[in-house]
Amino acid sequence: MMHIISKFIVCMMSIALIYADPMQYVEFFKENNVKMNIDGQVLSLYLQPDSFFYENSTSLKPQDITATMSQFINHYHTHEVQLIGHYEMGSTRKTIAIMKARAATLMNLLKVKHAGIIVSTKYENFVKYNHLPFWKDMPGDSFFEVKWTSNLPIDVSVLNG
Repeated sequence: MMHIISKFIVCMMSIALIYADPMQYVEFFKENNVKMNIDGQVLSLYLQPDSFFYENSTSLKPQDITATMSQFINHYHTHEVQLIGHYEMGSTRKTIAIMKARAATLMNLLKVKHAGIIVSTKYENFVKYNHLPFWKDMPGDSFFEVKWTSNLPIDVSVLNG
């Protein structure tokens, strides 16, 4: 009987920790120039490529942001993550090619962190944009959106910009 009670307590504590986590990540992402949008069970992270990669390169800068992103995604028992690359209309072929190579790098990093996550990116997901309102203050000509549905409570809503 005591064993069952202790298992129940551990289970309840882990559930409480899972649902308490989003706010700890909000501050971390804000400090590292990652914008976050939580709307019910749909979560999105918006990444400036130059925050993660060297300029005009596919080489990652040394940092732990991708590890924290992966941890954040994995905390909510996510089964599918969509990685979308956005680039500004009129971008050069070189810019688009670099975006696609960077997407492949990010995709591999996120996939390696948790075997159960399916990271999908298709070239048709690379959509053009003309200064989306959410990003009107963002410098540069491209950004990534990492989007997934989680098991967060439906009433959670956070916009970090």
